[in-house]
Amino acid sequence: MWKACLVSMSLALNSNEYLLIYNSSDIQDREAAGYLRTLRSISINEQDVSKDMLTETQLVEAANMLDVDITKLLRTDKKVEDDFTSEEILKLLRNQPELLNTPFVLSRERSFFVDSPLNLIKEQF
Repeated sequence: MWKACLVSMSLALNSNEYLLIYNSSDIQDREAAGYLRTLRSISINEQDVSKDMLTETQLVEAANMLDVDITKLLRTDKKVEDDFTSEEILKLLRNQPELLNTPFVLSRERSFFVDSPLNLIKEQF
């Protein structure tokens, strides 16, 4: 079962619940969302950042769940931690959602970036 989700103040998830953070302006993100919608064995919620961006608090929670530094949420090919503070990166992401490194899946059990929609087939949900 899947449903569009307007994430509230927190990214608190129930057991066996998955949250897909994606950008519908990106074709690979749409393909990942399409694949996840076909899975009937799990509960999938969606957050489309092109329509409703995560708050700065939610971005920090997402980075913690992904077990990455906040800089890894920024879509870039260069090292940015020397150029920007974490607070600056959060503000940048909040105001320019196209810079968020999407798609990624969050859950209580495990959270991960989706490198390719095809890689989702290998995941054990």
